[in-house]
Amino acid sequence: MLDAVKVKDECVQWIRDFFEENGPGCNAVLGISGGKDSSIAAALCVEALGKDRVIGVLMPCGEQHDIDMAYMLVNHLDIKHY
Repeated sequence: MLDAVKVKDECVQWIRDFFEENGPGCNAVLGISGGKDSSIAAALCVEALGKDRVIGVLMPCGEQHDIDMAYMLVNHLDIKHY
């Protein structure tokens, strides 16, 4: 049976390890559409690195019918966004 908490914890640890090995102190910059993929990736990065090291870029640049979902996510995670 899938242990979702274990898988989540392993993902968080992988992100921490990656940033420690490849750019200690660097920020994660993610495209935020408000969909499941970008939402999960952003939440994992916030848990792994802290909200001050995660920056969201709202996508796509221009018209998006569900941009409100992207804003809800960045506000919920309390991350900087552009």
